[in-house]
Amino acid sequence: RELDPSDPADDLTNAASLVPKAQRFTAFWDKNRNGRADPPGEFTSIDHVLLSRELAAKIQSVEIDHSHDPTKVSDHFPVVVRLKLCDGGAVVASGGRVRMTSLLPNPLGNDTRNEEVSLKNVGSQAVTMTGWKLRDLAGRTWNLDSLGTLQPGQEKTIKRNGQPMALDNRGDTIDLLDAAGNVVHSVTYPRVEEGELVTPAE
Repeated sequence: RELDPSDPADDLTNAASLVPKAQRFTAFWDKNRNGRADPPGEFTSIDHVLLSRELAAKIQSVEIDHSHDPTKVSDHFPVVVRLKLCDGGAVVASGGRVRMTSLLPNPLGNDTRNEEVSLKNVGSQAVTMTGWKLRDLAGRTWNLDSLGTLQPGQEKTIKRNGQPMALDNRGDTIDLLDAAGNVVHSVTYPRVEEGELVTPAE
């Protein structure tokens, strides 16, 4: 962070910020030398993937693979970052293009009711949102049927209202799925403060 203090855009994003804190360890140290991994005191985070803001906006998923026994193979766990380097904004559904224009992961009040996402039809034809969904990294979803039809240029906002998917305050990747299950837009954001609106770049 802040390699050039005069340039606020110089900060790098640590991909691990999108991993739940309890799973954010990358190395094992057998501190008591008993030949076993004894969490949490023997797990640390010393391996990092740092990305520019431009690349961080293209993150699809981040995971730290803890599937091997660190006493028998490597005492490090790989940080796996998947990037979507092609255009993630193209949506084709009845000639329409739908994008997420803003997300509110950490609203004032009750998150399970007040989290919200705004979507806009930036195409030239109407798009019926029946069967469309939002999906987070954990695979949970919001149903978008209640949005009805988005006319060209029209923008609508949907609140969570108890639906299973959560907009994680610590950062997340949210996919917009059409009725056929295709990912037509994806937005990744870092940790957010209360009331902070996430506005994806065009």
